[in-house]
Formats: sequence, structure tokens, C-alpha cells
Amino acid sequence: MSFSEQQAPVIYTANEQHTAMVQEVRDRMLKHCGGHMHKHVRVQTLDGHIYEGRIVHVDRSILYLQVTMQDPRSILNPYNVILPLVLYELLVITLLYT
Repeated sequence: MSFSEQQAPVIYTANEQHTAMVQEVRDRMLKHCGGHMHKHVRVQTLDGHIYEGRIVHVDRSILYLQVTMQDPRSILNPYNVILPLVLYELLVITLLYT
């Protein structure tokens, strides 16, 4: 039997309740974020990172936030970046302008 025919050892299997909860949160976040496309928001992640930008797209697992970054070589040279954020890692989303 070759290595490819052997079953690879499983190192992690998610708990079914955890999986269901993550899917529920993901679906709820998708609904909320989709209703606020192209609006300016502040996003805080579970790790405490805070980003401000405009929601430009959302799919089943990712929120795409357009943020303006500053070039470290120049104060006057901002550029736009699309930052992909995993939906179930988002803690708070706040509308900045209504």
C-alpha cells in the first residue's frame, strides 16, 4: 500500500455544536454586512485589531473592507487597500456615517 492510499491521520475535528454555532454566526454576519454595502464602518476583531473603511464586498465567509493606508515614506501619499476579514472573527462592526 502506497502512502497516498493510506488514510492521513486526523489532528483536529471540530465539535458539532461549535460548527453549528460558527455557521449561524457566519450567516447572521453575512446578512448584516450585506445590508450595509459601501458604508463606512469601524470593525473590531476578536484579537482586538480595529480597522476603519468601507464595506466593498461580502461573501459566505469574508468581509472585504476598503481601507486607506498611509505610505510610511510619505504623509501625503495614502493608498487604498482591500482587507479581507473572516466573518466569524469579527467582534464589533460600527457604522461611522449614516
